[in-house]
Amino acid sequence: MRNLLTAETAKTTAGKFWLALPMIGLALGAITVLSLVSEAETGITAGTTTAAAVTEDAVRYWMTMHLSAAMFGALFVTREYASGVIGRSILISGGNRRRLVAAKLVAATVMGTGYAVLATAVAALAPWAIMPRYGIEPEWTTRTWQVLAGVFVVTVLSAPWGVLIGWITRSPVVSVGLLVVATMGIEPYLTRFAPDVGRFLPTIAMSSLYLDTRPYLLPVFGAVAVIAAWLLAAWLLADRLLHRRDVL
Repeated sequence: MRNLLTAETAKTTAGKFWLALPMIGLALGAITVLSLVSEAETGITAGTTTAAAVTEDAVRYWMTMHLSAAMFGALFVTREYASGVIGRSILISGGNRRRLVAAKLVAATVMGTGYAVLATAVAALAPWAIMPRYGIEPEWTTRTWQVLAGVFVVTVLSAPWGVLIGWITRSPVVSVGLLVVATMGIEPYLTRFAPDVGRFLPTIAMSSLYLDTRPYLLPVFGAVAVIAAWLLAAWLLADRLLHRRDVL
């Protein structure tokens, strides 16, 4: 298993997509945070928000990196299906597909942790770099630390989630498209009209971890249980499909 883990970890830095994806996450985060902060001064003057709340937002929305981590996980698997390398990977694993899934989950989670470190580092600096430019002094509170921790955890968890989606779909286009459409379209749209259902969806449940302010979200411990249930369900489905379908 050690050799298999070493091999899969080495694959995480093959190609350039592992470098390009965090740049996308940072760009999305920067656009969102700049937009929020640029409009915040008016809200503070009107008394509808506070410097502490704006500081939280300037940290919270670097959670955009979680989509990059999920796409990395999906591409980490599906690129091997697209190139035909997956057959060799299964041979190297001794023909044990379950071991290969586990090794890829671990390797992708390590990379997801790297994305999370980058996201939280930028998130911690962003209030001090951006807010003073708009005449707002950051106000860092205990809750801001909790938001920062949530950004880290969500980014780490998204990598194995992407791996499992990749095992299920086997297609780079389908897996990435599914992750993007579900995260940015389907889940927010459904939640808007049926919040009691939407809060149990995976990325909406993740919102609870970085203390999103929407009132209908699950408490943190409930959200952790929901995310664990989604990961378990995706793993069971991926395992079932992997053993029932041909490798290629």
